Amino acid sequence: MRGFTLLEVLIATIILTVSVVAIVWAFTAGMFASTVVSDVDLALGIAQAKLENIYGTTGGVVDESLHAVSTDGFAGNIYQNRNFQAEVVTDNADPEEVVVNVYWDTKGGTASVTLRTLVVN
Repeated sequence: MRGFTLLEVLIATIILTVSVVAIVWAFTAGMFASTVVSDVDLALGIAQAKLENIYGTTGGVVDESLHAVSTDGFAGNIYQNRNFQAEVVTDNADPEEVVVNVYWDTKGGTASVTLRTLVVN
């Protein structure tokens, strides 16, 4: 009866270990990418809401300061304590250029989304 040699067992163990590490790394990277997509999606929604608010306001809006954005009312707790901030900048010309910047904290620092449009007064 023939069994496995020590070298064969060692090679099989190394192959199995490398395979498991690669699968775990891919799963972790996928979860991180999912979080990034959720953050960008929320930031785009916040910026779009700010632009729609400006379209409904006569005379434009000048708000060049960063202010916190409430994420209350969004489904799930994933957006709580994410420190989203919005900034609206206008140039007071006709047509008025409106830039909405949304910033939020990430693991690596800060990320942002910018939407730009023209508003005719």
